[in-house]
Amino acid sequence: MRIVVVGATSEIAQQCCKIWLQGGPVDLLLTGRNKDKLSRIAGDLRIRFPASKIELEVFDHLSPTSIQDFVHKATRKPLDIVLISHGSLTLQARASADPTYLWAEHETNALSPILFAELFAGFLARQNYGHLAIIGSIAGDRGRAINHAYGAAKASLATYVSGLQHRLMGSAVRISLIKPGPTKTPMTATTHVGPSKLADPKVVAHQIVRGVASGKRVIYSPRSWRWIMG
Repeated sequence: MRIVVVGATSEIAQQCCKIWLQGGPVDLLLTGRNKDKLSRIAGDLRIRFPASKIELEVFDHLSPTSIQDFVHKATRKPLDIVLISHGSLTLQARASADPTYLWAEHETNALSPILFAELFAGFLARQNYGHLAIIGSIAGDRGRAINHAYGAAKASLATYVSGLQHRLMGSAVRISLIKPGPTKTPMTATTHVGPSKLADPKVVAHQIVRGVASGKRVIYSPRSWRWIMG
């Protein structure tokens, strides 16, 4: 099995990788922007799972040219799963006061994941099999005063993924949009949400991996968020 993980420094993505690797040898390609952190993650996984091939690629995830070059390189061989997991938690007060910051956050949380999704979906369509999974957020379901800049980016991503799903309906390609609720990761360390209300990233990862394996189009995690947001 060959898997590409975009944004592999994400805590949720790391847990997904461990679950996939526990299932047997995997040809795993990890990407990120922080070389030191990505190298540490790859090194740890190589020690834990010596039967698997684990490679890493560091590049600018906000550059359309760099993204296109990477996808072209990553798709020289067949792919089974692509997980797009990068993003940042936008600070609403700063976004309201700083247009440059708001623009950069929308690039990170919407435009960059959309471009990755479009290019990988095109490859999987030509290959006529494989699974594309994109991590969004429940924040994209409804605009709220405390995080509407972040929510708007995730809503844009969700709409694009929905369009890709419709476009590839009837093919052997599966596309999943993952909508985690607040999860205990470094990204949420400075939020107002209490630790008891944050989901365990290991639990979220297990639900993602099971959802991908079963071909789910939308994966809420924890599952209760499907009913809360409804």
